[in-house]
Amino acid sequence: MDNIYFIIKDFNLTNISDIDEESIKASIDSNVYSVLFKIIRNIFICPYCGSDNIKIRSSRIEKIKHVLNNGSPCNVLFNKRIYLCEDCNKMFSEKLDRFSNEHGISFALNFFILESLKSEKMTYLEVSKRFNVSVTTVINVFDESVNIKRHHLPQVLSIDEVYKKGLSRTKYCCILFDPINNIVIDVIDSRRKPDLEDYFRRIKLAERENVKFITIDLYKTYKSIAHSFFKKAKLCADPFHVIENLNRCLDKVRLRVMKEFEKSKDRLGFDYWLMKKYWKFLLADFQKLPEINYHFKKKDCYVSKYYILDKILELSPELKEAYLLKESYIEFNNNATLDNAEELLSELIYNFRNSSIEEMNSFGLLLARWKKEIINSFNVVDGWRVTNANIERKNQDIDLMYLCSHGLTNFKRARNRIMYSLNKNEPIDIIK
Repeated sequence: MDNIYFIIKDFNLTNISDIDEESIKASIDSNVYSVLFKIIRNIFICPYCGSDNIKIRSSRIEKIKHVLNNGSPCNVLFNKRIYLCEDCNKMFSEKLDRFSNEHGISFALNFFILESLKSEKMTYLEVSKRFNVSVTTVINVFDESVNIKRHHLPQVLSIDEVYKKGLSRTKYCCILFDPINNIVIDVIDSRRKPDLEDYFRRIKLAERENVKFITIDLYKTYKSIAHSFFKKAKLCADPFHVIENLNRCLDKVRLRVMKEFEKSKDRLGFDYWLMKKYWKFLLADFQKLPEINYHFKKKDCYVSKYYILDKILELSPELKEAYLLKESYIEFNNNATLDNAEELLSELIYNFRNSSIEEMNSFGLLLARWKKEIINSFNVVDGWRVTNANIERKNQDIDLMYLCSHGLTNFKRARNRIMYSLNKNEPIDIIK
């Protein structure tokens, strides 16, 4: 009797109250556990005509995919009786109510499959192997259980996109994100202006007016959409994308200077190598570079990061000017406040526009075009500066999910999977 109790417990069968304990037999084959049992007879009336003139005609074993209490896959072999009503001549069989669904898997296994898919690293194939079911079964469980609705628009809304070939009809998916509560609001299968206009037009004005801040990258379509549908919201330019554009301009200067060195045979040596190998010293946050001694193989010596940077800047007055302008903007981005941002930014725009370097002039024009949005980015909500930093981290998770899955080609399923995996606490429907 004790063994029977442990079998019922280990096989997670405690919710089946009418098991015929004398019929229970446990076995193992190819490292997969199985349990065979009957239930105590509980059918005495025909469900079709109500007659009690029924008899057991035969029995049949129904195989149900299941999991042990520890999450290991197992099989439940239910030896069910087949009945025949001698009055209406119809046959019917026993069922395990509230135990399994139409896909031949238990509700417990259904739960374990869905829990596994919360990990962005887990693919449908890996889940199928883990629980000894087909990939189609895993996909069916997910599609029938997960159908996530758009969340209510938050007070702070981040808008960004991910580029994934085959994921959507336009290759770009637009991500709406709540950076305060760390929730993906929705995933839209396009970032084109007409599609976004159609999407936001369907959302009631009262809900859109609830949005106080919108943070975006420097994509002009998002700017246009924000002005059209969120008239009460302050539009903020994401600082990361502004600095990303600045670094591109600085790197163009570096590459141009390097090409000039290439043309001069007497300079095509240490100086060229220094600028090519240590280019990150110009673009990175210099203070965050490790305080170590770097090995110069060409001169067989060790030097500090300060020595390397000074040597690079000595190579070209133009490169040094561009670098100092870049550092001035970084200083502004890190230390300005909403109160002094407009004054400081105006000075920076003047300095960039009046630089002798074409690339820096171009960046000055960008600052002028996005001046109001850059100033707005210094707003603070709940102690947090309004940026797209959190959504960028979520995009990395989406990249990982896409990479692990070798591509997501069904947009509806991909949208549900992204929101289900990244939000973690989305509701599910139990398969009947």
